[in-house]
Amino acid sequence: MKAFPDDLVRDLTKPEILGLLEIMHYSNDAQTQKDFGHILGLVHSTFSFPNVLGGVILSTDVDASDLKGWDVATTQHWLLNESYPEAWLKEYYEQKYYQCDPVAQTIATSFGFTTTWAEMIGVCTPAQRVVFDRAATFGMVHGVTASCFDEDSMWASFMSCAGCAEGEDVRLKPVVSYIVQRLHDSLVVWSRLLRRDGREKFTTQEREVMRWMSVGKTNGEIGSIIGLRERTVKYHVSQLFMKMDVHNRAQLVSEARKLGLLIAV
Repeated sequence: MKAFPDDLVRDLTKPEILGLLEIMHYSNDAQTQKDFGHILGLVHSTFSFPNVLGGVILSTDVDASDLKGWDVATTQHWLLNESYPEAWLKEYYEQKYYQCDPVAQTIATSFGFTTTWAEMIGVCTPAQRVVFDRAATFGMVHGVTASCFDEDSMWASFMSCAGCAEGEDVRLKPVVSYIVQRLHDSLVVWSRLLRRDGREKFTTQEREVMRWMSVGKTNGEIGSIIGLRERTVKYHVSQLFMKMDVHNRAQLVSEARKLGLLIAV
């Protein structure tokens, strides 16, 4: 069991402590994109961060090392903007700042990392400094970004808070880190329950059929691979459609990935 960080609330005001308790309360049951967004809203309203952005990355069929590349083809992303300027996000992606943003690069290769933007500015290159200079024109000079990653569940969570006054980033850095960890832990528990409950619904052969469907094999090809008649494979596919409440193979594979069912098959 992790020890409670005694210094977490030392520098917080009473309203901030009450807000943190509310965030902790909702984090315990966070399961969905809506839940995550609600917590980002509480962070925005409780602490001195005018700009808050967060997200979740789920990878169910690649190694943890591959997840660090944030490959859209192999991961599912939830990017939730609570209060970042839309114009800044548009410029950020159009100019591909993520390719040189030292905060994004560090988070993408070091999940479980928390940093203030000032710390990154102190070690960045002139090319990387452009990202911070442009963010400053949108009122975002100081900020904190935190992330967590669980290799077993393949969940990664992150949150970026910006626009605070100088010194507030340092004061609130432990709080941002703690909130992300609490929220992340809840998502990990939820994903494990989904995988456990989901696997219990399917037979060994159904899971094997599901696996080969996920890589594009036809019923005939699957039958040849696992030693079943094509009509038997077709029966398993129909059972999978019914159990997953889907209507085609693409939907089935998509749902299986969301539930983490392809990790262990």
